[in-house]
Amino acid sequence: MAPPDTPILFHYTGSPYSARVLSYLRLRNIKYDECVRQVPQSGPTSCPELTTSQIQPPIKPRPDLESLHLNYRRIPVLAIGSHIYSDSRLIITALECLYPNSLLAPSSPAEASLRKVLETWVVDGGIFRDAVRAGPVWAPTSPFQNPAFVADREKLSGARISLDALAAVRPEALQNLRVVFDVLESGLLGDGREWLLGGPAPSLADVDVVWPFVWLLKTPGMKGGLPEESFSERAFPKVYAWVERFCAEEERMRKEGAKPQRLDGEAVRARVLGQQGQAQEMEVLADDPLGLARGDEVEVCAADYGSAWKDSGALVGLSIDEVVIRNDLGLYLHFPRWNFRIIKKMKKSMI
Repeated sequence: MAPPDTPILFHYTGSPYSARVLSYLRLRNIKYDECVRQVPQSGPTSCPELTTSQIQPPIKPRPDLESLHLNYRRIPVLAIGSHIYSDSRLIITALECLYPNSLLAPSSPAEASLRKVLETWVVDGGIFRDAVRAGPVWAPTSPFQNPAFVADREKLSGARISLDALAAVRPEALQNLRVVFDVLESGLLGDGREWLLGGPAPSLADVDVVWPFVWLLKTPGMKGGLPEESFSERAFPKVYAWVERFCAEEERMRKEGAKPQRLDGEAVRARVLGQQGQAQEMEVLADDPLGLARGDEVEVCAADYGSAWKDSGALVGLSIDEVVIRNDLGLYLHFPRWNFRIIKKMKKSMI
């Protein structure tokens, strides 16, 4: 049974991770709303995306999220009632639990394990990183031509970004991507199957893997990033056909599904805060290596990048895969355990 509260998605046009969650929502035909922010049309700190997108800005500040006392730096973010989920992997996992009987779910434990391996391969195995490095940073449409975008991503990564440095690592990124394209062409899709797990329709494995390739092959701003002589459709016909099939299926489901309601930040805040209730009982592992207990005041932040932005609250849930804290507004903030850091503070809350 679906939750009573329609999910609210915070995302921006051009975000590959957001595109992954949108693909999932559309393929599952899950009704969702989205938080819209009126954005500036010009000015020294504007980004090209802001002139056409009125969803969330691709750079800080993001007042709609800050009004919920969420410091988490990255996007997408999903709110369901008084629960706020960060990280695209956790968002999809939560939706799979909240909306059961998923036709995208793997059909066996072996398929489920393969799906998780593929997800890790794409997110943590460097595929998206190399997709970014392969981008045409010299093109006027590249966000790296925008000083505000570069400054924002320097704060996010904690390192200086220069066009010369990006150009220097591009050949290595292209070589890595050629290996990945070949693994898909000769391996996973090599027997002529239409979908990665061999079923009659896309599965979570396709959702987990396809999004960087859609970004590379279908995004106007990435045109010219992949050299034609090395990455042509003639060289990788199965990969190109797979991407086209996925995009066509997602577009079909998008047209058939309900359009999201667009809510401004005030409406979202009122709706989310209006769903507060009594503290919910969640599992807290007694044998967790960190030695944490229910009610401990903790800080949670990303451990890979964006770690300067920390969220504080009382620990209310801790499993192998997920940590949940309750912030000072009474909202439940959900984060994955993988590549996230939990720091215990001295004070213990009464919950």
